[in-house]
Amino acid sequence: MMGARWWNARAVFIRVAALAWLVPGRGVAQTAPELRLALELSDEGDHAGAALEFRRLAAEDPAGEARGGYYWAAAFEYRKAGEFKLADKMLDRAEDAHPSLGTPALLLRGENAQAAQQWGESDFYFESVLRGPGGTEEKTLASRRLATGRLRQRDAD
Repeated sequence: MMGARWWNARAVFIRVAALAWLVPGRGVAQTAPELRLALELSDEGDHAGAALEFRRLAAEDPAGEARGGYYWAAAFEYRKAGEFKLADKMLDRAEDAHPSLGTPALLLRGENAQAAQQWGESDFYFESVLRGPGGTEEKTLASRRLATGRLRQRDAD
């Protein structure tokens, strides 16, 4: 139970941090009104609805980095809704709009691959994070997810 609570708290942190990072030049006061509906839907457990709202925000925002951030957030919400193919599709759009997205996209792609039990693919994404320029927190998360995937494959080494 504590693990689930930890993941939910971590998910909220990642979502807010990613939006703050991916929507440059905008303070919390500026982004809060436009994000309010999407965040409320997510908090209420309507992750598919939140994803649609983030997609709407992406369609309305002309800035590539901001649009990429909204598509990433849509992918994150689709992941939480169990819609892994749509999550991957939104990640494709996010990376097209924001080519330097990097670590956040790799982590989410790894999560999607693990959920689909595509172990080799998930290993690739998490190993890419470990080899890449991300920070300690991202690398720790990637190494834990990599270990989890390998244990599920009964690879204890």
